[in-house]
Amino acid sequence: VGEAFINLVNSYYSVSEKVSIYDISGIKVAVTEEDPKKLPTSVIFDVIDAELLLQPNVRNLNHTSVIKNSLSPKYNSLNLANLKSRYNVVFLHPNGFLAVIDKPVSRLKHEIDKIVNLIT
Repeated sequence: VGEAFINLVNSYYSVSEKVSIYDISGIKVAVTEEDPKKLPTSVIFDVIDAELLLQPNVRNLNHTSVIKNSLSPKYNSLNLANLKSRYNVVFLHPNGFLAVIDKPVSRLKHEIDKIVNLIT
Protein backbone atom coordinates (compact mmCIF):
# COMPACT_ATOMS: atom_id res chain seq x y z
CA VAL A 1 0.00 0.00 0.00
CA GLY A 2 2.80 2.43 0.84
CA GLU A 3 4.49 2.35 -2.60
CA ALA A 4 1.19 2.55 -4.47
CA PHE A 5 0.15 5.55 -2.39
CA ILE A 6 3.47 7.32 -3.00
CA ASN A 7 3.16 6.69 -6.74
CA LEU A 8 -0.38 8.11 -6.70
CA VAL A 9 0.74 11.24 -4.84
CA ASN A 10 3.70 11.70 -7.22
CA SER A 11 1.39 11.32 -10.22
CA TYR A 12 -1.01 13.89 -8.80
CA TYR A 13 1.70 16.48 -8.23
CA SER A 14 3.29 15.81 -11.62
CA VAL A 15 -0.06 16.26 -13.37
CA SER A 16 -1.16 19.29 -11.35
CA GLU A 17 2.09 21.11 -12.17
CA LYS A 18 1.90 20.43 -15.91
CA VAL A 19 -1.82 20.67 -16.64
CA SER A 20 -4.05 23.74 -16.68
CA ILE A 21 -7.74 23.23 -15.95
CA TYR A 22 -10.59 25.35 -17.28
CA ASP A 23 -14.33 25.19 -16.76
CA ILE A 24 -16.10 26.35 -19.90
CA SER A 25 -19.90 26.21 -19.83
CA GLY A 26 -19.80 23.31 -17.35
CA ILE A 27 -17.24 21.33 -19.34
CA LYS A 28 -14.00 20.71 -17.47
CA VAL A 29 -11.07 20.97 -19.88
CA ALA A 30 -7.50 19.91 -19.11
CA VAL A 31 -4.74 21.43 -21.25
CA THR A 32 -1.08 20.48 -21.33
CA GLU A 33 1.86 21.13 -23.62
CA GLU A 34 3.74 18.18 -22.10
CA ASP A 35 4.85 15.37 -24.43
CA PRO A 36 2.21 12.60 -24.08
CA LYS A 37 4.99 10.01 -23.83
CA LYS A 38 6.05 11.69 -20.58
CA LEU A 39 2.54 12.43 -19.30
CA PRO A 40 0.06 9.90 -20.71
CA THR A 41 -3.61 10.66 -21.25
CA SER A 42 -4.67 7.90 -18.86
CA VAL A 43 -2.65 9.46 -16.01
CA ILE A 44 -4.21 12.88 -16.64
CA PHE A 45 -7.77 11.49 -16.68
CA ASP A 46 -7.04 9.37 -13.57
CA VAL A 47 -5.91 12.43 -11.61
CA ILE A 48 -8.12 15.16 -13.08
CA ASP A 49 -11.83 14.54 -13.53
CA ALA A 50 -12.05 16.40 -16.85
CA GLU A 51 -14.40 15.79 -19.76
CA LEU A 52 -11.90 16.95 -22.37
CA LEU A 53 -8.13 17.01 -22.81
CA LEU A 54 -5.99 19.04 -25.21
CA GLN A 55 -2.42 17.78 -25.50
CA PRO A 56 0.27 17.44 -28.16
CA ASN A 57 -0.39 14.58 -30.53
CA VAL A 58 1.81 11.57 -29.81
CA ARG A 59 2.75 11.20 -33.50
CA ASN A 60 3.29 14.88 -34.27
CA LEU A 61 3.93 17.25 -31.39
CA ASN A 62 2.99 20.22 -33.63
CA HIS A 63 -0.58 18.89 -33.79
CA THR A 64 -3.09 18.94 -30.96
CA SER A 65 -5.05 15.91 -29.83
CA VAL A 66 -8.50 16.74 -28.50
CA ILE A 67 -9.59 13.75 -26.43
CA LYS A 68 -12.90 13.01 -24.75
CA ASN A 69 -12.85 11.21 -21.40
CA SER A 70 -14.77 7.99 -22.01
CA LEU A 71 -15.63 7.75 -18.30
CA SER A 72 -17.36 11.11 -18.24
CA PRO A 73 -21.17 11.19 -18.18
CA LYS A 74 -20.92 14.06 -20.71
CA TYR A 75 -18.99 11.87 -23.20
CA ASN A 76 -21.89 11.38 -25.62
CA SER A 77 -22.89 15.04 -25.60
CA LEU A 78 -19.53 16.18 -27.01
CA ASN A 79 -19.20 15.96 -30.81
CA LEU A 80 -15.60 16.39 -31.92
CA ALA A 81 -16.61 16.20 -35.60
CA ASN A 82 -17.93 19.76 -35.21
CA LEU A 83 -14.33 20.96 -34.92
CA LYS A 84 -14.05 20.56 -38.71
CA SER A 85 -16.14 23.68 -39.21
CA ARG A 86 -13.39 25.89 -37.77
CA TYR A 87 -10.14 23.91 -37.66
CA ASN A 88 -8.06 21.77 -39.97
CA VAL A 89 -8.82 18.38 -38.42
CA VAL A 90 -6.22 15.99 -39.82
CA PHE A 91 -7.67 12.95 -38.06
CA LEU A 92 -11.01 12.10 -36.49
CA HIS A 93 -11.26 8.69 -34.85
CA PRO A 94 -14.25 6.71 -36.19
CA ASN A 95 -15.54 6.24 -32.61
CA GLY A 96 -15.42 10.01 -32.05
CA PHE A 97 -13.26 10.12 -28.93
CA LEU A 98 -10.26 11.76 -30.60
CA ALA A 99 -9.71 14.58 -33.07
CA VAL A 100 -6.30 15.84 -34.17
CA ILE A 101 -6.00 19.50 -35.17
CA ASP A 102 -3.16 20.81 -37.34
CA LYS A 103 -2.03 23.40 -34.78
CA PRO A 104 0.15 23.10 -31.68
CA VAL A 105 -1.42 23.33 -28.23
CA SER A 106 0.36 26.64 -27.67
CA ARG A 107 -1.77 28.20 -30.44
CA LEU A 108 -5.04 26.59 -29.35
CA LYS A 109 -4.95 27.04 -25.58
CA HIS A 110 -6.33 30.56 -25.98
CA GLU A 111 -9.29 29.23 -27.97
CA ILE A 112 -10.62 26.69 -25.49
CA ASP A 113 -13.97 28.48 -25.22
CA LYS A 114 -14.40 28.33 -29.02
CA ILE A 115 -13.51 24.63 -29.05
CA VAL A 116 -16.00 23.80 -26.29
CA ASN A 117 -18.74 25.90 -27.91
CA LEU A 118 -18.24 24.03 -31.19
CA ILE A 119 -18.47 20.55 -29.71
CA THR A 120 -21.35 21.06 -27.24
